[in-house]
Amino acid sequence: MENKGDTIYIMLSFTGTILSRIVKVVTLREYSHVSVALDLEFDSLYSFGRINPRNPFSGGFVKEEIDSGTYALFKKTVCQVYSLKVTPEQFSDLKVFIDEFVANKSDYKFNVIGLFGPMINKPINKEYKYFCSQFVGKGLLESNIHDFGKDVGLLKPIEFTKIPNLNLLFEGKLQDYPQFLKSLKE
Repeated sequence: MENKGDTIYIMLSFTGTILSRIVKVVTLREYSHVSVALDLEFDSLYSFGRINPRNPFSGGFVKEEIDSGTYALFKKTVCQVYSLKVTPEQFSDLKVFIDEFVANKSDYKFNVIGLFGPMINKPINKEYKYFCSQFVGKGLLESNIHDFGKDVGLLKPIEFTKIPNLNLLFEGKLQDYPQFLKSLKE
């Protein structure tokens, strides 16, 4: 399926890792992680999370794969996938934002301490350090797709569901997502 550059995709997920369970308890929400993709097939699915799926302390900028890495290790991952129409300029700006992270991947680290910011309502921003919702929020802000009206260091994954004109495409086990894509092509 080809993306014509006018739609982005936001995925909320819950893997069941220790960190995701802590975030779930603190936020009182089903989903503890958010990612952004430039295509429906998730060939360009990005966020901040585990670099090494078996090591919870190896976090940073990651290109996520639904059939390998953390998602393959945690097979019971559940998710919601949303689509959002954007202008070609917004799409291009978001791609440029993501490409900067891809090109300088080793410079970026996971903002563990920043996770406490939303809990205490005080952003803890560190240069070159992000957590998932901070990264996706900054990407949407810098590409003029959505402004949450607050510091991106305060964003929780659930807040992405409040973006106007967001459309829920899929909800269920992430391992069932490829079958959902296949059904769209039939």
